Amino acid sequence: MPFIKLTDNASLEITSTGSPAHLATDLEFLFRTLKSDFRDALTKTIGDLDPGDFPLLLAVNIPGSFAVSAATLSVKGGGSASIDLLTRDKIQDFLKGLKLDNSFAPGLVSFAFAASLEGGPSGSVGDFSLGLTYGQEISVEDYVPAATTDRFMDATQRAISGVVLPHALDDLLSLPKGHVCRIEGKGSLKFKASVQYSVFTNTLATLPLSSISPTLSVMAQSGPKFQVTVEHTDTHQLTIAALGNSKVRLSVSLSEESDIEESVDVSIGVEAEIGTRDALPFLLEHISQSPERELEGIRAALSAGEQSALSGQIKNVLTDAMQSGIEATVHDALKQSKERKYVFIYDADLNALDSTSTAALQAALKGDFTQITAAGSTLAGIQEVDTVDTLTLTATHTLTIHLLGILNFSDVNSFVKKSKIALNGDTGEVVLNATDIKITENRIDTDHLREVLARSSIITTAAVSSPQIPSFTFKSVFFLKKANVSSSDLRQFSNVLKSVSSPDAAQADALLAAPPSSVHDVVIYLSLALDKDSSLSIFKNRTSDDFVIAGQNAMKTILSGDPDSASRLPLFSLDLDFWKTLRRDGGTRQNVLALLATKGITNLASPTDFFSIDWWAEAMGKVADALAKGQPLMNAEKSALEDSNGGFDVPWALLATRLLAGSPPVVSHLTHSAAKTLAAKS
Repeated sequence: MPFIKLTDNASLEITSTGSPAHLATDLEFLFRTLKSDFRDALTKTIGDLDPGDFPLLLAVNIPGSFAVSAATLSVKGGGSASIDLLTRDKIQDFLKGLKLDNSFAPGLVSFAFAASLEGGPSGSVGDFSLGLTYGQEISVEDYVPAATTDRFMDATQRAISGVVLPHALDDLLSLPKGHVCRIEGKGSLKFKASVQYSVFTNTLATLPLSSISPTLSVMAQSGPKFQVTVEHTDTHQLTIAALGNSKVRLSVSLSEESDIEESVDVSIGVEAEIGTRDALPFLLEHISQSPERELEGIRAALSAGEQSALSGQIKNVLTDAMQSGIEATVHDALKQSKERKYVFIYDADLNALDSTSTAALQAALKGDFTQITAAGSTLAGIQEVDTVDTLTLTATHTLTIHLLGILNFSDVNSFVKKSKIALNGDTGEVVLNATDIKITENRIDTDHLREVLARSSIITTAAVSSPQIPSFTFKSVFFLKKANVSSSDLRQFSNVLKSVSSPDAAQADALLAAPPSSVHDVVIYLSLALDKDSSLSIFKNRTSDDFVIAGQNAMKTILSGDPDSASRLPLFSLDLDFWKTLRRDGGTRQNVLALLATKGITNLASPTDFFSIDWWAEAMGKVADALAKGQPLMNAEKSALEDSNGGFDVPWALLATRLLAGSPPVVSHLTHSAAKTLAAKS
């Protein structure tokens, strides 16, 4: 019968009573350095010893092995081992990772050793335990309860005698009450985690728009909770504590040195399951107040193949939109799990399992906890103690879906059937559009989208202002991703963010204060919510002159204090008479440049600045005039489609609209990538 022996090759020898399960050959460990007073300590009681003097280190003197199914656990000569004493603060810290209190055990003595997992191709997942991979070194630890009156040598003998390798349910049943086993190694750990989202829709109109149908019913906001599958492929631990009466507690944790950023893979399957469920009904649930009716309309109009293609496109875009946010949440949760000492904890009553829960627990022992950790899981004999969801659900992500042109339809399903879905790669927002917009591989052309959103904002502002239309809320949005941003860009971003009282203005100032060789890729995002009242305040008692002045003031705000833009500023202080001269006699870029030169304005960007503001002011002025006279808005709205000659890469229109609406709040974000060391930009 194979046994485990600890010795100093002199007078000290501790031998296991009986043969630990799966032990194939004898194992002998040699105390590396054992002071003479520690030989005396071995005969003392637990209460007489200081846990700070432990662990005691050993080395493998006679190698051996454990045979577990197809795997072999080889304990090689010279390998490390240790004996530890956990009392006082040390046991408190250990029990924290199990969510157990001192009533579990007054103290613990542990025996730990390192071994190599063999039996299959190196790097492949073995069937030993916890998805550990062949060819890797793993750690095995066994803890036994120790009262203050127990002799340390007796507790040590129990520890080496009770080594348990948690391979199968019988191994768990063999654990006496108060005993704990732990394995640690590199492998594949799979589990489920939940992530909370708030989905917002932005209802927008395009032309031609005769009216907004009273039958159109759009969901403004919803809050889906996504269940994702997480796979961790670095070092993790499984700790199993015997609670008595065939009940055990399983705690899974990451080792301190375990990598998170590069070793975690997150796949989106959802409670509202995009992973395996038809994505079309999922989308309808979050944009329509009557999703079943809308789904019937789509299924009646589209063939099975067309429905499948549409669902596939929706799935790809929504997955792309949410992937980075979900990954960030999971990464943060796993980092926090290191502080609390566990990722998740479950209790199992081994006598109360049925066939389903037995299979789930057996899978968990192999590293697949997906069944046990699934949201809403009710497995006989298995009960959650704490889950990773307590960490992942502390934050809520947002997803905006722009419904570009939906106000032109009488119902959601008609809009969806005619629409294309795509991702705005700069912001992570989703766009469903029934317009002719540039899309490549599910990614929308961001420059074109920025222009279409600006025009649609004018049309929608006009539409909601109509007396016949009930109030609804929509968003005027601006976004811009700037690569290799310059100090001029950062100054303008700072001005914009300060003008809307954004907390991110400080971040822009910090980037601006950084060395000129520190170049960043920056994304700025602004969202202004408007409804009927705010839209009416924009147009009431206004003429195109008011909109010119608002546009000028917005540009002054943006360019203020920017040395690189100083020669652009005079255009925005021109009086209205000369502005109207430019409108009447300009016509072309060359003519505008010539007229501006008479005022000493020679900046080559000034014609674009003029045409952009004047296009917007004329379009808004026509809507204001039509509203004042009670005339149909169709002809006025058409001016939003006229050529504007650019200018959509600066948020002056949103800022001007906000000023005219009485300065309502703006949602704003500034994000940036890591700095690169490049030559300073001029």
